[in-house]
Amino acid sequence: MLSGLYTLPTELTAPERQQLNKIEKALQGNARLGKHADDAKHLFDAGKHCAYFITHDKRILKRSHGLDVLPPSLTVVTLAEFLKIYDDYETGRRT
Repeated sequence: MLSGLYTLPTELTAPERQQLNKIEKALQGNARLGKHADDAKHLFDAGKHCAYFITHDKRILKRSHGLDVLPPSLTVVTLAEFLKIYDDYETGRRT
């Protein structure tokens, strides 16, 4: 048993905070301030750690394509789109 294993909370760096704020503004549109803050945080975290962000949220799908505030390595897709990409990799149609 690992009794001494734990994580320390960390803060965002200034550039990370700026990027998160840009994503929040891009998603907000005409919505009330802060309404899409959680969505922005999820996209921000995915941009740091993932290649794909799978969602069916129409606002995120609509606003994420072409957003220059997301890293180019992050692709926002629906589950069906992701499964197609996965199948293409598995069958060798995509590398």
